[in-house]
Amino acid sequence: MGRRGRVAQGSYRQAICPEALRGRMNASLRFLMWGSLPLGGVVGGLLGEAVTVHQLLWIACLGTAAANLPFVLAPAVRKLKITDDGGRADADAKQDSRT
Repeated sequence: MGRRGRVAQGSYRQAICPEALRGRMNASLRFLMWGSLPLGGVVGGLLGEAVTVHQLLWIACLGTAAANLPFVLAPAVRKLKITDDGGRADADAKQDSRT
């Protein structure tokens, strides 16, 4: 993902996350993204020693596709609706109905 993709992803996350939770969300995502890099390096090195480059590229393609399947197939993700207010109107309506 290039610079524009990272900027768009960051903007989207900030738009949908409540302001009070943004720090936790950013810290969690940094931990997951940056923390997995050493593991990926070790796995990639082991696979690079065990298989050919052609096979390694196919494994990488299949792994990338498999990593996205839970997001594509999950019913909760398919039901999400993106709104201009980042979904805050629904939360405000639920809050008003409780009082």
